[in-house]
Amino acid sequence: MKKLTKICLCLLMAVIMVGNQSSTVIADEDYSNSEYWLNRCTNYGKDDASACEAYKAYLESQNAEMSQQIAAWKAQKADMEANISKYAAKISEYQTQIDTKQAEITQKEAEIDAKQKEIDSKQAEIDQNQKTADKLQDKVKTRMVLNQPT
Repeated sequence: MKKLTKICLCLLMAVIMVGNQSSTVIADEDYSNSEYWLNRCTNYGKDDASACEAYKAYLESQNAEMSQQIAAWKAQKADMEANISKYAAKISEYQTQIDTKQAEITQKEAEIDAKQKEIDSKQAEIDQNQKTADKLQDKVKTRMVLNQPT
């Protein structure tokens, strides 16, 4: 039991000592100026080694993020291409239907024109027959008037 107490006290003291140490806050470098960092890290010395390693790690993380973005864009592109193919097939199907309906319309218009010509022909016959009937009726009236005793 004494041994366990000593171990606990040692651990407690170690935790307190670690907690009491002053901690320094180091801000992350701004790596947005790529030209500056490329110039700085091209021929770096001992003083720049850690900063350039951090820049390298930053670039690697950016590379990973960009690779993920590219993969996502490629997936979107594949989806769009699949949809384009699907929509192209639908458009082709609709165009076939349109062409069929257009042919039907053209046929119906031709039938209408033919029927209109028949109607016009029959109307001309009717008009001619009406004129003939009117002339005959006039002749009959004239004869009736002439044949009546006065």
